[in-house]
Amino acid sequence: MGWLAQLFGKKINKPKQSLKEIYLQFAQIISDNDDAVLDKVRSLFEQTPIFLATHQHCYDERGINPEQISQEALYWISFADILITHHYAAEFDWKEELVDFEYFLQNLQGFKSFPTIDFPVLDASGAVHLWIEQINAHWQNQPLVLMQQDIDSDSHIVFPIKKEYMAFLKTTSEQIGQKFAETI
Repeated sequence: MGWLAQLFGKKINKPKQSLKEIYLQFAQIISDNDDAVLDKVRSLFEQTPIFLATHQHCYDERGINPEQISQEALYWISFADILITHHYAAEFDWKEELVDFEYFLQNLQGFKSFPTIDFPVLDASGAVHLWIEQINAHWQNQPLVLMQQDIDSDSHIVFPIKKEYMAFLKTTSEQIGQKFAETI
């Protein structure tokens, strides 16, 4: 969304905090203050060239040349990779096998604080975005929701968070020209 918003003239309200501070807040919320995740986010912002060189394989897997995209887009994609690497988010293609979707989703770190959360029976012929909608509808009275990080791809970066943080993630990501949402 970031570069598309700029291209089509969408006004972005610049936040008063630095990008590093904002990403650290995102990381605190999504990882429940996991020190390893917070350290990686700090490294991303404080030692960007070293971080990019160390994680070049991640960009290669995505077909991204870090020199050809904006610094903001690199931060956003790198943040997704940090969450995935530490098992706070999972990345799914738009059309995924249900058994794989359920396995990777249920093994995310964010569910460890919610052992009693149950998952609905999902239709195997569906697609990832439909399963996410079904799960969120099933959890409407639960303290948890599945959110997604939009990386301008047909992939879904999915993670669970406490519902109380939804508005902050949505609003603040928009302020930096990016997008967190329940459905993308």
